[in-house]
Amino acid sequence: MKKAILYDGDGVIFDTWPIALEIWITLAKEFCLPIETDCAIEENLRKNWGYPGHKMVSLVFPGKNPDEIYEEWRKREREIVGKKSLPLMKEAEKTILYFKEREIPQGIVTNRDSFYFRKHFGGIPILEKFDFIQSYKPKRSMFREILIRLAKKEKRIHANHLESPFFKPDPRVFEKPCEYLNGFDIEKAEMVYLGDTFVDRIASVGAGIDFIGVKSGPLNRDDLWPERTTTLASIADLPAWFEGLEKSTAEEIKNA
Repeated sequence: MKKAILYDGDGVIFDTWPIALEIWITLAKEFCLPIETDCAIEENLRKNWGYPGHKMVSLVFPGKNPDEIYEEWRKREREIVGKKSLPLMKEAEKTILYFKEREIPQGIVTNRDSFYFRKHFGGIPILEKFDFIQSYKPKRSMFREILIRLAKKEKRIHANHLESPFFKPDPRVFEKPCEYLNGFDIEKAEMVYLGDTFVDRIASVGAGIDFIGVKSGPLNRDDLWPERTTTLASIADLPAWFEGLEKSTAEEIKNA
């Protein structure tokens, strides 16, 4: 039986893939990436989506200046989104409230670094329904750290905000979430992680946590996922999956 639900952020809770794809196709053309069609650019991005910004840029744009492209990406994102928060996935709030009412712990484990998570998602009311949120904490200059601390005064991420020096696909990204949930006597076998990318799956499986892939992000078809990956159309289908798991567990106990 599952006693805790963990989520990735982008493509699972937040509907950011369409915005990201639009930006990356534009940048690929502007920076002369040697890929001929939009479809080819999209397929290249699908394989590498999910890494933190600079790492992903170096994979998608090999041989290019990652700092320049990363800053341009963030600039375009700001232009599209403005001062608004990035949009929630359809029925994400309904699903989060469903598990909150059942008193099942929920947490977010994202590769977005703390600065940009706070910038785009800080202050969204539904985030307070989570038991914790973990973001990536990269190494930064002292000047950058001062800017981060100033930003923290404006928008807090969460009362239980965890930061990790590791990022997916490194399974160590789950060390702090597991430690937190162990305090409620919840073991890895009792957790499930919902993600939308290969790096989500690799990290989750590597950490010994069951994984569910959602098709609301870049991997939007079953044939894109590795064999034997449990998939759902989106976060909206998670309550039904959970109820089915409860039912099958009850039947197993009854027939034991």
